[in-house]
Amino acid sequence: MTHIKSDKETLNGISVFQNTRVPIQNLFDYLVEGETITHFLKDFPTVTLQQVKQTLKDAELALKHRVQYDDYEMKDEYGFSDGIRGRFYQSINL
Repeated sequence: MTHIKSDKETLNGISVFQNTRVPIQNLFDYLVEGETITHFLKDFPTVTLQQVKQTLKDAELALKHRVQYDDYEMKDEYGFSDGIRGRFYQSINL
């Protein structure tokens, strides 16, 4: 992901848009609050529309992968009474 950077020298390792100090989380915070991408880009002019699009595409792919993982775990072929899925989500605090 060349549009995202994460190192200890920039905001203590928080993932930011490449060549900026803008945390990726800011984009999702804006969207959750009902703000538009246009508003986000106006507030953070160092971020490009292409970076936003790629970040959202990456998030989409990650969610699709997670759904596939969830579907696989839901089969519970191993006979665990509480299912692997439940323990997985507990371990990552979702």
